[in-house]
Amino acid sequence: MEKSKLNYKLVNILLWMILVYIGILTFSYWGGIIRKVWGVLLPFLLAFMISYVLYPFVRKLERLGFKKGISCFLVLFVVVGLLGGVLWGTIPVIYEQLVLFMNIIGDVVSQVSGRFDVDLGNFEMTIFSFLNHLLQEVGILVSSGTLEVLNKSIQFLTDSMIVLVVSIYFLIDMDKIRKSFKNFLKSISFKWFYYVQELDLEIGNYFYGLLLLMIIQFFEYALIFLLVGHPNWLLLGILASVTTVIPYFGGIITNIIAMATASVVSVPL
Repeated sequence: MEKSKLNYKLVNILLWMILVYIGILTFSYWGGIIRKVWGVLLPFLLAFMISYVLYPFVRKLERLGFKKGISCFLVLFVVVGLLGGVLWGTIPVIYEQLVLFMNIIGDVVSQVSGRFDVDLGNFEMTIFSFLNHLLQEVGILVSSGTLEVLNKSIQFLTDSMIVLVVSIYFLIDMDKIRKSFKNFLKSISFKWFYYVQELDLEIGNYFYGLLLLMIIQFFEYALIFLLVGHPNWLLLGILASVTTVIPYFGGIITNIIAMATASVVSVPL
């Protein structure tokens, strides 16, 4: 008769479950520490993510003959300039379209409630509460000016400066960081090294393709909705760009909203 053997895998799973259970029970004691540490580390994590995404563009400029420091500065300057220019130029238009969008949404909810005899009171309250809050935030930006709002938000401005400065350091030292990490992986296992190398290539291609697709989607949808005369063409273009990250359903969501809002404007639209 064979002796029963101890299943170490099940024992390890049981120990991990116990640790997770204890962690959940004691979260109120150590959760605050985790939140504090996360708040400190978040700007540095964001800076590293930005540097990781922008690193291929720096490499391309270096291949064209630019020095590393100049390449990093140019890439960050272009990115910050584009984001600032887009926000500065589109916020007033977004505010006007949000006001119009709220009126249209109210008509859509009223028509659906009357036609199908459905009570959408709670849904309507939720939508209007969210849109009113968003409208107030955009209204502050329009009336006070973006720079003034940023000056009032010292914490946001400080975090932004930390992210920007640390991003520059990460970009400049990204070659050393990648080389050190590769050597570390090689010292552990060549299998892990090749796996992470392939993962790095695929992630870089994914972010590059996603960014390119979001830009194309924004101009494509915004231009088409503008040409057909939709009053919310800019909002729908932004929505189409953002929902690109949702496979398959992103475009469907955008088009459903576009058709619902267009239905209360006119039948031809």
